[in-house]
Amino acid sequence: MELALFIFMLALVCLALLLFGLAKPGKVFLGAKSTRGKVGQVYGMGFVVLLIAFVVAVPKPEAEQPRVTEVVAKNAEPEKIEQPAPAPELTLGISPEEFRQRFNDVIGKVDGSYRAGKFEVSEGSVNNTFNQAVGTNIAMVGTISKQSSELKGLTLIIAGGDSAEVVKAIAVLLAAAQSANPELPKEQIARAVMDMTTSAMENIETGDSIKRTLGNVEYSAGASKFTGLMFSIGPAKQS
Repeated sequence: MELALFIFMLALVCLALLLFGLAKPGKVFLGAKSTRGKVGQVYGMGFVVLLIAFVVAVPKPEAEQPRVTEVVAKNAEPEKIEQPAPAPELTLGISPEEFRQRFNDVIGKVDGSYRAGKFEVSEGSVNNTFNQAVGTNIAMVGTISKQSSELKGLTLIIAGGDSAEVVKAIAVLLAAAQSANPELPKEQIARAVMDMTTSAMENIETGDSIKRTLGNVEYSAGASKFTGLMFSIGPAKQS
């Protein structure tokens, strides 16, 4: 770059001498016989040569290399969307067999003939079930969780009958309600069951249900002229 600058300065000097010599040929140190033709030949040729030399001496700019954007392919795994955890399944916290044993222990104190036989469980697509007859006018229908094999709910269906069947039905209701909720005093459960049953029978024309929650268990009673008394036992909904 310094050589090119030096040549350029010489070219300017030649140009200046050329212009000055064309105006006053005798003043450019070429002798007394200097003419404009000689000035143009010497300094003009010198200017052209130096100009060409300058062009050659000027370093050429390096060709700009095209920028290559490196794309790093990342084998990124698809973003995982966390699914909300399923709500815990509500059950009565006991297996059907545990309930049956508790029920038989309680009802056996009243009459051993009221005991329930082994439940025959039927496989279902969502829940398993059993349908157990307790006497001639009482059906015990249970729903079982396929996930935990625990009892999710129990419904007792009581049809009409004579006074002896009514007494048996009341004993079965009390035993079932107490067996599903053994942590509470049996007197408290008995009062609730009797009150609910009485209110349900009073509403037999409308079929309105009566519900009570005792501890972690919810009870429901409803009566109909066509189906009789239906008493359900299930886990209380968590607030």
